[in-house]
Amino acid sequence: MSSTDYNYDEQGQFFPYFIFTISALVTLPLSYSLLKPTDGEQERAGESDVAFADVFATYKK
Repeated sequence: MSSTDYNYDEQGQFFPYFIFTISALVTLPLSYSLLKPTDGEQERAGESDVAFADVFATYKK
């Protein structure tokens, strides 16, 4: 069923996975909370009135 002896990670082969997991658990939620727009930014941004066809037409001249 289960062994009575426990093998520790003596060579440290799982240490990079541990560091990666801890840093991901901190970095991903923090970056999401810092980069998501607030409610006011969505309303202030609005839409652009520039027609891109007009912009391309001026560069073709």
